[in-house]
Amino acid sequence: MQIVKIESLPDLRRHEREVLERIAATRNGGLRFITHPIRLLADIGFPLSDEAIREWREVEPILSGLSDEPYDALLEAEEQQIEVRLRTLFHGDVR
Repeated sequence: MQIVKIESLPDLRRHEREVLERIAATRNGGLRFITHPIRLLADIGFPLSDEAIREWREVEPILSGLSDEPYDALLEAEEQQIEVRLRTLFHGDVR
């Protein structure tokens, strides 16, 4: 898997299609994105720089209060009966 370091929010937007494809191909990917998008992106080869995380938290403040426990539980779980399909990485229009 190719690793693509994301340096900024515009950089993440440029890679959005490829990120969404990797999420879709990942077991429990959509659910893992909902529980901890920053960790999921790192796990699928798109680690975020501190600057990219800061920028994303500015437009999505909920990202500041993420817990590792639900994400870790999904990592250990079998394929879930609920499947989440993402069409975008961003809530609303943050462009």
